[in-house]
Amino acid sequence: SGAAYCLELRQDGTGTRTVTWPSTVKWPNATAPTLTTTATTGKDLVNLLWNGTHYLASYALAYG
Repeated sequence: SGAAYCLELRQDGTGTRTVTWPSTVKWPNATAPTLTTTATTGKDLVNLLWNGTHYLASYALAYG
């Protein structure tokens, strides 16, 4: 409990890559974000806080 993670998700030269999140990740309003899919320049940040049962998630899209 209390572990924190920050993920930087970057697209490769192909783009359109997606993430399948496990059910233990809980998003604001119970809705996962639509990540940036732009080839090469697509970059998003996802923050996860483990509460012992779930990862509480927040995000910043089209970062940088």
